[in-house]
Formats: sequence, structure tokens, C-alpha cells
Amino acid sequence: MMLVLLIWLAPSAWLPLFGYMYEVPYSLINIDATTANWRVHSIRSAAFMTVSYFIISYLRHQRPLSSVLPILVFGYWLVVFRVAFLLIYPNPWTEWILVIAFFVINFFLTIEHLRDSNRIFKDSW
Repeated sequence: MMLVLLIWLAPSAWLPLFGYMYEVPYSLINIDATTANWRVHSIRSAAFMTVSYFIISYLRHQRPLSSVLPILVFGYWLVVFRVAFLLIYPNPWTEWILVIAFFVINFFLTIEHLRDSNRIFKDSW
């Protein structure tokens, strides 16, 4: 079941970059670029890739090293997709301020993740 979910979510995350959206059951929809809400599409794509990342990690028998990791992975994917949507589709320049804010948040979450993962496995050797 997880493989089916992975096969559905990973391509569905990247399709909005090409102007399409995949919906269940098996329908490919053309996105109208003039009326589309690209913030929602970037959040949707980031969520799909976050789930895909953790499915792949689970299938490889890897567990998260800290409780911050799911938020951190979502934040990284959100920055990736937000930048991609800003480069492909026209948006106001003020949207870049939001990307910078997410980048700063991801920086602090990375520090917290490293601190948390070191604390968990401090005495493991």
C-alpha cells in the first residue's frame, strides 16, 4: 500500500510545475495559470514530497533522528517548490520575502534537529 501511495504522490507533487494536477481517480487536469493559487500548489507539492520522503525512509528501515525532522523536511520541500513556482510562473516580488523567511526558519530548525539528534544518540556508542 505504501508503494502505491509513493507512486501516486511523487509524480503528483511535480506535475503542477508543468501546469497539470493529478486528481483521483486517474484524471489529469490542466491548471489555469491566471487563476491558480501557486501558494496552495507549493504547499500541496511540499506535503506530497514530505510523505514520499518518509515512505522511502521507512522502506529503507531508517527512522527519524529527531522529532523536528518532519517539520524540517516539509520546510525544505516548501522552499524548493516555492522557488520553482516563483521562477516558472509570474508572481509579485514580495513573494521572495516569504521564501527568505522560510529559509531562516529552516536554518533554525536544522540547528534544533542537529542538537536533538545528538542528544538522542549521545550514549549509543
